[in-house]
Amino acid sequence: MSSVPSQLWVDVCANLSNREFADDLDDVVAAAVEVGVTGVVMPASDLADARRIEAIAGSLPNEMWCATPVGVHPWAVSEELLASDGSGDLDAGCASEMIELVTGAASSRSAWIGEIGLDYCDGCPADREVQRRAFRAQLRLAFTHGWRVYLHCRDAFDDFVADLSDEAKAAGVPISGILHCFTGSSTQAAALVDLGLHIGVTGMATAKGRLGRELREAIVAAVPLTSLMVETDAPWLLPRIKSVQKAAKDGKRNEPRFLPALAAPLAAAYGVALDEFARQTTANAEALFRR
Repeated sequence: MSSVPSQLWVDVCANLSNREFADDLDDVVAAAVEVGVTGVVMPASDLADARRIEAIAGSLPNEMWCATPVGVHPWAVSEELLASDGSGDLDAGCASEMIELVTGAASSRSAWIGEIGLDYCDGCPADREVQRRAFRAQLRLAFTHGWRVYLHCRDAFDDFVADLSDEAKAAGVPISGILHCFTGSSTQAAALVDLGLHIGVTGMATAKGRLGRELREAIVAAVPLTSLMVETDAPWLLPRIKSVQKAAKDGKRNEPRFLPALAAPLAAAYGVALDEFARQTTANAEALFRR
């Protein structure tokens, strides 16, 4: 008989619809439950992915709840996503499908748009102006319906904050959501928290040397533990921890079961016991994604 996990966890980014999990998803989920992962968030990369995620969500065991944000990732946006009338809104058909998916996913939990945002890294195939228009259009839809936002930002902080702030102000609503996979400075983290966002942290914060240390220091300096959540971003961003790398499939596939190992150096950076870190980050995630 399996022992009861000493901590309970929520992985606020697990891309379980990725092909890396096609052959052993049930085993991956079971291993996560075994270490105490009681909830996962599976953000969509596009609307087709949202439908795949919907099917996976229905197959999860009773021991694991899930949230399934619906949206189009900045790597997947194109002109076809947008209305042709110059309104700045989403294409009517796309908006209708998104509303259907979000309201269906939210039948027993909070409604979310995501993963949406901006990505200005060199490898991103989407034009930056198209990204901004798509980001604003999806924000507008979310704020109009009172939905929370699951956000992505890489190398685009100023434009990201400007677009997010402007759309929330225009809608006259507070911002509620999460910026996942934070890798920025303490100044950027503080600005995001001031906007009302929670912050998701990945295995990037476990990196050895200066980069990992500076990221942990930035997070601790600017993000109160009540605003923090942890995520694997599986199958990517395997924690830089030898025991995890040894246990990982092919030495590189990340999984939700590695969340406790990822969290340990963060708990140490905050100066709290791992039990307390698990309790608080799990409470944060449940309050945001289940209410």
